[in-house]
Amino acid sequence: MGFLLLNDEPVTGPEADLRGAGQAARRMAALLHDCRELGAGITSGSSVLFEHIDAACAEIRQRRS
Repeated sequence: MGFLLLNDEPVTGPEADLRGAGQAARRMAALLHDCRELGAGITSGSSVLFEHIDAACAEIRQRRS
C-alpha cells in the first residue's frame, strides 16, 4: 500500500475524497434518517442511539488496540 498526501484543503469531488468521508457521511445520514422514520428523532430516543454509537466505538477501539 502506498502513501497518500493529505491536507486541509476542502474536498472538491468524489475523486478527492481520499479518506472516504463522503461514504461515512452517507451512512451516518441514512442511520439518522432511519431512526427519525421510526420516531426516534434528535430529541426523542437520541440517547439510546448515542449509547449504541458509544458502544460500537468502544468495540472498534478494543479491536484496534
